[in-house]
Amino acid sequence: MTPRRGVPADAEALAGLEQELFGVEAYGAGSVRDELVDARRVVLVVGDPAVGYVVLALAGEVADVERIGVSATHRRQGHAGRLLGAADAQARVRGAVRLLLEVGADNAEALAFYAAEGFEAIAHRRGYYRDGTDVLVLERALRA
Repeated sequence: MTPRRGVPADAEALAGLEQELFGVEAYGAGSVRDELVDARRVVLVVGDPAVGYVVLALAGEVADVERIGVSATHRRQGHAGRLLGAADAQARVRGAVRLLLEVGADNAEALAFYAAEGFEAIAHRRGYYRDGTDVLVLERALRA
């Protein structure tokens, strides 16, 4: 599946993914709808209905991967890598030179994925999430 630009019709599926992936940290349907029409953000999805997505916030030379996730039933099929690659391309087109993202410090699977994708830790925030979990801030220069 090739990533595509998210549209308002994706809001319900994305809100469901939010709940599946992030529980109490999930964004509600209204917030998801707002992101889909926010000119400062790019929402890319895979599947119809969406089984994975990435939200990219653009601010000058920095692109922030605010959220990225794939439904548990569709993991290990390359969707996250394709989404991250598409986000990278969108960021470059808009003049960004680096990607940032945050990930739970205890999320070994995600950390291994991001390391393989060339991300490096640049900060550690203690007790960042509601449950007290620490977060790592990761960075990667955009690919040429």
